[in-house]
Amino acid sequence: THDLTNALRFTSMTAFSYSDTQRRSPNYQTPGEINTYHGHYRNLLASQEFRLNYEDERLTWVAGLYAAYEHEDNFYDRTIYDYRNQVQRNESSSENYAIFGEATYEVIPTVNVTLGGRLDYTRQDIRQYLERTEPLGGVTTVRTDFSTSFDEWNFVPKVGIAKDFGQTHTAGLTYSTGFRTGGASFDSINQTPYTYD
Repeated sequence: THDLTNALRFTSMTAFSYSDTQRRSPNYQTPGEINTYHGHYRNLLASQEFRLNYEDERLTWVAGLYAAYEHEDNFYDRTIYDYRNQVQRNESSSENYAIFGEATYEVIPTVNVTLGGRLDYTRQDIRQYLERTEPLGGVTTVRTDFSTSFDEWNFVPKVGIAKDFGQTHTAGLTYSTGFRTGGASFDSINQTPYTYD
């Protein structure tokens, strides 16, 4: 955080996380055991945000840029009931970029008007793979093997008005919207990828 002037502040926020979860059945790699399971779930997430905050007697505003990247890797190898082996791997990568801003202005004493918005762009790349060997030692068939991409734009507006009644009470109205990012998947019956909102 850096104070550029008495009224203007610059903030930079960086985040990074990585997890690697190994999933193994208690009897995995035990001699003589066939009905076993092993796999992993790995997740990487990194984000960066730059923000400016301004505040004086009648005007306050915030504006910023945001970027994030996430990668998920989900894998397992499982033998079921001593007669079938199944291997599955799902991977997805997503990118999110946003620009946002909000300003509040005291139009007349004790009455404040707020205008703001956020524009988001999201892109997602997905791959799903599934193979099955049945019976054990027999023929291996690929049941699912596809990759697809998905992207979308979303804008969230915000409008508000508020009135102060002394130092401890404020009444106001705010209008805003929200969204949930869609995605993509695979129809195993029709063997076709699809997207959803």
